[in-house]
Amino acid sequence: MNALSHPYVRVADERRSPFIPIPMVLRVLLVLIVLIYWGVQTLATLQLAVPNALLLIAGNALVLLGYVLPLWAPRMNGYFHPVVYISLFTLLMHAIKKTGIQIHGLSTHIALPELGPYELNEVHFFVCVLFFVSQIATIGGYYLGGLLPASSLIKFRQRANSLLVPGVFLWLTIGACSLVLLVLLTGGIKEHILNLARGRSQEVYEGDSSFVGTLQVFTTFALGAACVLAATPPKIGRSLFLPFVVISAIVLEYMVSGKRSDPMMAILIIGSVWIVRRQQFSFTLVLVIVLTGFLMLSVGRLFRKANFRGQGSVSTDFLQGESASSLMNNAMTELSSRSGEGGAIYPIVYRVPGEVSMLFGQSYAEFLFRFIPRAIWKSKPNGIGRQCAWVFFGDLKGIPPGSIGEAYWNLHVPGVIGVFTCWGVFLRVLAETFLRYQTAPGMIAIYVVTLVLLRPDHNGYREWLHLIAPIVLLTFLVGLSSLGGATARQYAKVSGDAT
Repeated sequence: MNALSHPYVRVADERRSPFIPIPMVLRVLLVLIVLIYWGVQTLATLQLAVPNALLLIAGNALVLLGYVLPLWAPRMNGYFHPVVYISLFTLLMHAIKKTGIQIHGLSTHIALPELGPYELNEVHFFVCVLFFVSQIATIGGYYLGGLLPASSLIKFRQRANSLLVPGVFLWLTIGACSLVLLVLLTGGIKEHILNLARGRSQEVYEGDSSFVGTLQVFTTFALGAACVLAATPPKIGRSLFLPFVVISAIVLEYMVSGKRSDPMMAILIIGSVWIVRRQQFSFTLVLVIVLTGFLMLSVGRLFRKANFRGQGSVSTDFLQGESASSLMNNAMTELSSRSGEGGAIYPIVYRVPGEVSMLFGQSYAEFLFRFIPRAIWKSKPNGIGRQCAWVFFGDLKGIPPGSIGEAYWNLHVPGVIGVFTCWGVFLRVLAETFLRYQTAPGMIAIYVVTLVLLRPDHNGYREWLHLIAPIVLLTFLVGLSSLGGATARQYAKVSGDAT
């Protein structure tokens, strides 16, 4: 069977595809915007006489080409097609966070003090090549995935049982109680709020801090409940209950960790679930999600800045004198500060394998026991972020290597090709499963959460696992899913799709 003619992937009318197709005009417009973006970058780089400018410009072109390729690949049209969604989301983050590097290149790097701007931009070009290779491998893996026999371990149902609202309330209560226990562990609400501002490396606890991670995981039950409820067909009672659950989940996401990105991701996930369930892409909703996310990011940054060194009291006047434009500027400053100028990918590709040995799959093998709480396994090995920080930066804080960096550290260039080919195969299986159960609430919630959070690296897997577990458990509890999905033959028979 041809990979492109797999029964699960055929859609009788592309305009009715559950991936919500992108009109041709918008795809062309997006390519033109990317070309203009690259042209402006190129002119700025040439005017600034950046060292190794031509190599930097070529690297930028490869990166942007890698982002737009999925828009034109056969049978990949759709805002919520897995390959397209991830590419567009990453392109947006790239434009916000990495424009400075794309124009100026790298002048210094904290983990590569021996290299000057010329050599650093050579390393940057190699990173760009690796990204392009990873995109090609992902697309190739997606098509190869069509050769696999289709099956499913879980069967999804359209309607929930009478336990839906009680189940959602129970999950929300678990999340809220976990936050209460976390507050008690820190010594009170004031100390907890100060912990939010201090950041993970300087948090203070009165109780056993090994339970902190477990409690933080249980607070994600609230977000899982919001995702499942948002994916179910609207009813009067549920429609009134949904805003309360959504707002509670978003507040809990910030209150448990203080990370400004957590509520932003919660808003993105719930908004995406809402769009997929309604099968109607809304630019208005996307704009609201973006502006709300920026506002929360800006307010969180100002709060942390005002209370970072707080020892006895919480500063509440950090918004005085702030305007809408200043809040937006704060958000952009926060995002640009995470641009990756000190990113781990650069020392990894420079020092592996000459100075630092390859991991040969060790970090991926550790995926198998990531779900074991540190409160139970006291000697649980540190994650890849801690290992990366210590080996390449001499720092004890966690510095994630990223998907490409982790694959390269494990097995050099073949590791990047192999990992992202497998990633593409997984995305194909995910897409086919979604097409099979495209209107099932449980499938919608699991599909969107996987698109937003899961990536082929340690951090992405951990974040995804922490949220997907309570969602799956809730769908089983309320009757939206059960073990034993349909086989390929059964599905083809039901759908009338000949194989």
